[in-house]
Amino acid sequence: MKGGAVIIDTLGNIKETVTRSSGLIDALVTNVYEDRQGTIWMSLYDGLARAEIASPFRLFTTTNGLEVDLNSVAIYRGELYIGGPEGVFRLTPSGTPLVKDEFTPVKGLNQQLFDIVEVEGDLLAAMFTGVYRISGDQIEELVPRQTLALYPSSFHPEILYVGLIGGVMVMKKFPVGWRKLGTIPGTKGEVRTIVETAAGELWAGFEDGFSHIYLDTAALWEITSSPTSPQLPAHVTHYEESDGKQHAMSYVFSINKQVVLDSPLGKFVYDSTKKDIL
Repeated sequence: MKGGAVIIDTLGNIKETVTRSSGLIDALVTNVYEDRQGTIWMSLYDGLARAEIASPFRLFTTTNGLEVDLNSVAIYRGELYIGGPEGVFRLTPSGTPLVKDEFTPVKGLNQQLFDIVEVEGDLLAAMFTGVYRISGDQIEELVPRQTLALYPSSFHPEILYVGLIGGVMVMKKFPVGWRKLGTIPGTKGEVRTIVETAAGELWAGFEDGFSHIYLDTAALWEITSSPTSPQLPAHVTHYEESDGKQHAMSYVFSINKQVVLDSPLGKFVYDSTKKDIL
């Protein structure tokens, strides 16, 4: 057909369209063949095309309105949210296979997004001006301070660690909503990544190195109301550029339950026996 190809089911319902916006170099399709893997081959007026219709992956491009740099992605209640320097966007279904689904901006969040996560049934976004809770077209400011990272605790799901410019904040969800418990004493720097170990310890990556944080998470869990003067007992050890192993912005990741410390000088792991970075 001229204009691309249309995939229909046995009842004649359109399931998928393959056009120039899907990546075809030529919209005039002269023949179609399906191989054993469910891949569609199309002969074109000016070439040959292969479409992986049965693939579990879905590609989003500028044809879906994706014209922004991405910092973070989340799926919340079956909807796809993305974000970056231009703000937060939600994928809006077109309702028909003939028209591409489009990313539309979430109103009120047209500022830089650093991180977006679902935690305890809420969608939270770390933005240039603070932490926001997103519910449909409604937004609620939770923290009026630039936030760079969000990390839900694996052991206590109602605890959220927040990376700030100036340390790590702890938040907890109460029946009345999210409340700040305070900033962990001794943490510092521009915290962009946070990881929790199998032992419940924290690692944070900041602009000059890493912070290893021993925090009494059991005490956090026992707090039943938002305190006016939060006490967050913690022991923090910093590994910085002066130690000769870190330099510039550093990041922490968890791979197969192993904390990996990444800096421009290379990747490191922490030896708990020697209490040193190797």
